[in-house]
Amino acid sequence: MALAAGSESREPEKMRSIYSAGLVDLKKEALSLSKLINNFQLAKISRSANVVAHFIAKFSFDNRSDESRAIARYILRKYRTPGSPDLLGENGGAKGAAMVDVWTEVEAQQYHPAISPVVFECIIFPVMRGAATDQKVVDESLERLRGVLGTYEERLSESRYLAGDSFSFADLNHFPFTFYFMATPYAALFDEYPRVKAWWEDLMARPSVKRVCANMPTKF
Repeated sequence: MALAAGSESREPEKMRSIYSAGLVDLKKEALSLSKLINNFQLAKISRSANVVAHFIAKFSFDNRSDESRAIARYILRKYRTPGSPDLLGENGGAKGAAMVDVWTEVEAQQYHPAISPVVFECIIFPVMRGAATDQKVVDESLERLRGVLGTYEERLSESRYLAGDSFSFADLNHFPFTFYFMATPYAALFDEYPRVKAWWEDLMARPSVKRVCANMPTKF
């Protein structure tokens, strides 16, 4: 995946673009960008095109990364302007930023490994590879996800969002795979965790999220 977000200029007519070949990998970056600026576009590229010389010459990005969380942080820091949302918790000092970091790591190390296999087995592998769903993988992942959601349910009894009472990058990170999990036959699992479900519905009601959702396929 590659990121192109324009130059340092902040003129409103300047169009920023983010490029991705993945089904879900760019959505976090798109959502980060949509929180900060309005004039951007999503552009798809192929995995074979982005390694040839003429493509690299055309899109000579000054910053490259294949890690979606790092790309999202880059966007949030580079394009933040006065009055824009403090998604990294930096206005809250060291403690506020640390809480965002903690729950970002929980998502990366606990939530994502539990929920992503269900999405891969139910949607990505069947659609992209024509492969049958491995039900054993799904069942084991759902059991792991239940444990993680129990922890989230407890956390959300203490605060509106994961890192505190303000929406943050920690919440945003959960969007891509949870969105597609809700398109699987197992979406009702969230009904067992009312605070988690309310948190997810809150996230989905946000205008920036709706804007990104409009570009995401839901029929497979």
